[in-house]
Amino acid sequence: MRGRYVPSKNENSYRCVSNEENYRDSRKVKCSTKRSINRVGLEKILWIKILEIFQNSELVKEEFRNNNLPKEYDVKNTKKKLQSIDKTIIRLRKKIELINNRLEENTIKNITLKITDNMFENIQIGVEKELLEIDNRISGYEIQKNLLENNNVWEEWLDSFIIFFNKICDYKKDEDKRKFLHEYVERIYVQWDKDTNTHNIKIQFKLNIVKDKGELMGNDIYKIKKGRKIVGINGINVINLRDELIEKQKSTTHILTYSTVTLLARLRG
Repeated sequence: MRGRYVPSKNENSYRCVSNEENYRDSRKVKCSTKRSINRVGLEKILWIKILEIFQNSELVKEEFRNNNLPKEYDVKNTKKKLQSIDKTIIRLRKKIELINNRLEENTIKNITLKITDNMFENIQIGVEKELLEIDNRISGYEIQKNLLENNNVWEEWLDSFIIFFNKICDYKKDEDKRKFLHEYVERIYVQWDKDTNTHNIKIQFKLNIVKDKGELMGNDIYKIKKGRKIVGINGINVINLRDELIEKQKSTTHILTYSTVTLLARLRG
């Protein structure tokens, strides 16, 4: 699908362009979806559904545990680990400071015409990506530190997962969301249903995290029952989807505290 944004016509949508471009390859199968879909509405409803699947996945939680908890709790080794994490965080923050100073220098060069606008824009794009990567690394280390500082580290990991998950929910930059989606989502299918005048959506994940289950086998030992990779959302009416979701976000209620199922039901035709 390709986006089309025409502010003068109040148009901001996705549409399939395979039919427009199939002259390049006669073997290409024509797309049956001819109706466009509101871009803002589609992106918001996908974001909510993907977060819902991610939050409820036992496989995701198990991966978080394995990546952030020590194999066994040892006071001496934990202290060394905390010192190492602190040093790494300090080093990364100094790197951020240095990068920002370099950016200021290049801003001055751009203002004084020593570097072109195009060159400066490329520098800004590169800097933003680098700073985002460093911020994500710092967040990961802070989560590990939070877990290690608690004596009941195995009992507190879920609280840390919630903090980690809420931070993902609060992503505002497209780059942050894109990186998260690329890690977990393989493909998204959108199809127009002419009988109901609504869209049907399928989200294909890279892992089997749809309705997977964790079965307790012993003390703190879980066996994960594999779920599915695909989840569907049928009968989506996006005519008023954007305004509906924007009103939800204006409220003081956090995105996770209201029922996604209820919201999706209200948006169906």
